[in-house]
Order: sequence, then C-alpha cells, then structure tokens
Amino acid sequence: MWKHSSSVTRSAASPVAGAVDWPVTSCAISLPVACAYRTRTRTLSSKKSATRRRKRYFSLRRKRGFRFPLREGNRLQFSADADDWFDAALASIDAAQCYILFEIYLISDGEITARFTRALCTAAERGIAVHVLIDDYGGRGLGETTRRHLRTAGVQLRFYNPFRHWRWLANLRRDHRKLLLVDGELAFVTGAGLTDDFSRRVSGEDWWRDTALCISGPVVTDCYQLFAESWRTTGGTLAVPLPADDVLTGGSVAQLLSARPGYNEIARALIRHVRRARQRIWLTTPYFVPTRKLQRALKHAARRGVEVRLLLPGDDNDHPWVSYAARGRYQRLLHHGVRIFEFQPGFTHAKMALIDDWATAGSSNFDRWDQRWNLDANLAFSDGTCLGRMRDWFEENFARCEEISLSAWQRRPWHRRLKEWLARLLINLLERIGRNRKRR
Repeated sequence: MWKHSSSVTRSAASPVAGAVDWPVTSCAISLPVACAYRTRTRTLSSKKSATRRRKRYFSLRRKRGFRFPLREGNRLQFSADADDWFDAALASIDAAQCYILFEIYLISDGEITARFTRALCTAAERGIAVHVLIDDYGGRGLGETTRRHLRTAGVQLRFYNPFRHWRWLANLRRDHRKLLLVDGELAFVTGAGLTDDFSRRVSGEDWWRDTALCISGPVVTDCYQLFAESWRTTGGTLAVPLPADDVLTGGSVAQLLSARPGYNEIARALIRHVRRARQRIWLTTPYFVPTRKLQRALKHAARRGVEVRLLLPGDDNDHPWVSYAARGRYQRLLHHGVRIFEFQPGFTHAKMALIDDWATAGSSNFDRWDQRWNLDANLAFSDGTCLGRMRDWFEENFARCEEISLSAWQRRPWHRRLKEWLARLLINLLERIGRNRKRR
C-alpha cells in the first residue's frame, strides 16, 4: 500500500503538457496521500529508531561491567558492633594528617554526634582539610548549633538535595551512603548512622544492631572517586590529592559497588551471586521490600537445594508499615523453601549478604526504594577472615531469632493480613510513580 501511494506522489510531481484539470485533480488526490504517507513514515521511523535506541541501551547495560573493578591487595576488618566502628573512626580522625572525607545519611544531635563533632572540629583547627556531606533529609536532626560549630572550625559542610516542598518527587532522591575516608589510606563503609540509637553504651539494650567494614588498599581510591562525585553534585570542589593505588602484600580481593537512582550495581551483583549460589544464601536487611527479580532468584535458589535464610526485624521496627509490607511476602517465600527468622531482642539495622564464599555489606537495604531513589555504597569481598567473622555474626543472631513456619504464618489474624495488603499496595504505588517519572 505504501509503495503504491509513493508512486502516485511521484507521478503528481511531474506536470503533464496540454492538461489543465489534471494537475489540479492529481494534486487534490495526491497531497493528502503524500502527507499521510510522510506522517506514517515519520511515525514508523521514529518508532523504529526509538526501538533501536532502547535495544542498544539495554544491550550496553547488560554488557557493561561494574563501575569499579575487582581490586587485589586490600586489607579488611569486619566490625560486628557499631560502637567498635565509632571508636575506630574517631581514632582515625584524630590521627589524620592530610584530609578527611565524610559522607553520611542519618545524623542527629546526641552523645555520638557530639564526639564526632569535637573530633572533626579539632582536626579542622589543626589544618586538616575536612569535608562533610550530609543528606538534607537524613540530617534534619542535626541542630543549628552543631552546624555552626562545624563551619566555625573550618569544616567544609554541604547538604545533598535540600528538601523543598514544591519539588515533589525530586525530594525522594536521597544520599543514603555512609563513607569515611582518611588521608586516602583508610576507608570505612557502614550502614550505621550517627545517632545514639546505634550505640549500646548509650542506648543500652534498645540499641540498633549494625556492622561496618574498615578497608585499606586500592579500593580506597574508588571510595574517593565516589565521594568526589557526590560532593560535586552539591556544587563543591575537592582539592585534595588522589589516593595512591598501593597494593598491599598478602591482601585480599575486594570491590566497591555503587548505586544511584535507576541503576543499581549492588542489586546486580547480589542477584548474580544468588543465581550462582550452591550451598548458602544468608541475607539480613532492616527493610525487606525486594524487587520481583530478587524474590524469584531467592525462590529458585531454595528450590534447587540452596540453604536460603533471611534474618529480618521482628515487631521492634522503626518503620512498622515497611515491616508489614515485608511480611506480606513471607507466604510465597516460605512455600518455596526459604527460611525466615525474625530478630527478637531488639531492632537489627544490619545490611549484609553472605553467599557461599562471597559477601557484601554497606548502606544498601536491597529493597525497591534503593533501586529507584537512593545513592548507596557497598563493599563486596571474598576475604576468608572477614567471611568467617560475618558467618559467626549470622549464626549468633540466628540463635536470637524466632523462625517463622508456613503453617503458623497461614494462621495469622485477618487484621494483620489487611495491614500487609495495604502496605504492599502503598509500596507498589510508590514504585509505579517512580517508574513513570523515570520514563518522562
């Protein structure tokens, strides 16, 4: 049909001698056909080009490797307690000789923040370049007095994505990373924030359980680049030397995994190793709202005989509706053989995965929110000592949990089912809004 209409257009374009009415009639017939043809051609062409662009885009995303490579010659230390991380971080700040780079999401006034404020101010006053990047929403609990003390001492203080009511969905983009770099030689990656809730010494038995990783070696350079990228988005300039890629003798292999809205290397690495798992998948997160792809991978792993265990918070949770949304996924997972343990002594805020001889820990909650809105940073590694300590952490805390059975879960009351359904509906709505916003 389109070939025929194009031939009509070409004949109409050539005048016929001695004919008076023919050109008028042919133009009257051919113009609408030609316009329709050109419109249809442009539409088809634009659709085809858009399809080609999408295919090329997703092909590149599938083929593209991770942003930061696997690096050899690193030394790692696993901290099973946030208080241990606080002590090690403060000691490294006190010993800093050149610069301190600190990126944090959750921070509020209290004893822990006061200790870090004093240490950072003292370092800045003795000439150390101190750069602190705080998420604007997560830093709402940081008082104006503390901010003034930091700035007066010479600390370069910036806030990521200042919260504005009129910006609507743009406010949902948050910097969820927790990174600390000192002199380009030492880096800390954790999921804990600077609040008294994470300190057992301050909060007693109501403390939030979390972990941290201390690393030295070539991966510190990748941490530096990740911080510099976030710092530049706030309009700042980073005039500190790039860390040296010194490979440490006898060190282990590690990799920095990053996430940003719409592209999550942490989720890619996690799903890849879940699909390849042969013996064990142990995962803990405070907010278990996984993507469908991760849920399918966990169920398939359990069906092929892999030991899949989830260590999740119990009734003690800082976001009850997120807990209801997580519990709304229990039944299908239990039906496929996934074992679910709910932590009883308090609230566990740790974010880790131990899969055979590979592990990752950091700031990512492995949930849908991270996939759509958050900046995150995790460290992946295969160090034998750290794997052993992480395995001990899991075993110790599994013993403090209550395992959920499928038969008991099916007998839960109707009002809990209703809350789970409503929470799941809200999560799906937010995910759909994020997906539509990304398409526009």
